[in-house]
Amino acid sequence: MKKRRYIFLAIISIYFTWVVSSCISKPEFAAEPAIEFDRISVDRVLDILGNVTDSVTISIKFQDGDGDLGAFTGDTADNFFVELFQFRSGQFVKFTTPDTSLNFNGVFPDLNAEGSGPIEGTLIYSFPSIRTETYRRLGIPQNDVWKFQVSIKDRAGNISNTIFTDSIFVNVTQ
Repeated sequence: MKKRRYIFLAIISIYFTWVVSSCISKPEFAAEPAIEFDRISVDRVLDILGNVTDSVTISIKFQDGDGDLGAFTGDTADNFFVELFQFRSGQFVKFTTPDTSLNFNGVFPDLNAEGSGPIEGTLIYSFPSIRTETYRRLGIPQNDVWKFQVSIKDRAGNISNTIFTDSIFVNVTQ
């Protein structure tokens, strides 16, 4: 009698697990990546030579329906796009650099270990450190206020929506 009760409980447990798991389905997202701003930070650090630098880190949340976000090994094409905006005369204006080799774009690796299917998560992207000398060379004043416009691109070429970060202070005098 006791054995039948355990078998019955086991069957009920398996049935309950099956019912609950069948109610949980994979999320459905658009094939184009969607992003939203999470946070931004700037840290003043010393580089390997002892120079004061600003290290900027942007965190965004993403969703992608077909899971084709990120570059495969060896792919060097930019997939993280960043435009810098500076606060001037009461508004943010796009920064135009005199140095055409300077940009904040970059590459992030493949984010879908399973290969395909919807994915979502948080992507954290850091710029190379910006030295005080670089600020001077570009004519960026001390205690400048910046924000960034960000978008990403998947391997199919679909570009996400565009978001703006909160503003940050850079080149802060100590």
